[in-house]
Amino acid sequence: TYGNDGFSSVSQTRNKRIIGAIILTINKQCAHMFSSKTTALTHLAFSVFRNCLNS
Repeated sequence: TYGNDGFSSVSQTRNKRIIGAIILTINKQCAHMFSSKTTALTHLAFSVFRNCLNS
């Protein structure tokens, strides 16, 4: 499918892939540095964020 300019959908898909690759790379490089406490805080923050979006 195409957006108004005929390219927006294509570039959105490419941007999502790029962002996903960046996140994956950061996660791989940082995973061993996170303690369980940091991970728990991160999950808590995401839960709060999701609750705000849903409400």
